[in-house]
Amino acid sequence: MSEDIKIYNGDEHDDSSDMSAVIEVMKEHRANGNIDKAKALGKELSSIDINIKKLLSPKFMKSDIIYQIKVLVVFAAELNLQMLISAPMLSTTAINSMYDAIQKKSEGFYSNISDGVAFSFYYACVRKGGDIAENIGQTFAMLCSAQDNESFIEAGKTVYEEALRIVTDKINAANFSLI
Repeated sequence: MSEDIKIYNGDEHDDSSDMSAVIEVMKEHRANGNIDKAKALGKELSSIDINIKKLLSPKFMKSDIIYQIKVLVVFAAELNLQMLISAPMLSTTAINSMYDAIQKKSEGFYSNISDGVAFSFYYACVRKGGDIAENIGQTFAMLCSAQDNESFIEAGKTVYEEALRIVTDKINAANFSLI
């Protein structure tokens, strides 16, 4: 006679209670307006304007460089949304809304950034630690085919820092409710 013996090893987990908790948090975020605020924030960030003509010299006003600047701005927005919004549900909602709006405005740009490798390089800069802005600047210069060019490194740092400042201000202005 064979008996099934179940030994509890402490690794079992009740997924239904986790799902219930997620649903409750979602209900709270919907009820207090946070979901709508996150969607609006993402849409707003899809057309972030960092006024590059004011920040950078005219030598950076070439289409291939402007493209790299736009990619860096979107990366900075995504990163800052992840870092500054403590509720993953809200940061994910804002990021998805941002990408939905970008896709509607420019399918080609959206396809390029979603399939491109630039974000991988930029995320490697963040994981590397140290002076993230400096690392981002170096990666920006590399992506512009100007590796080790100090003016490109500085331009990348400047764009990144300005984008972070703007995104931080917009996140603060969203005035998410705490739950």
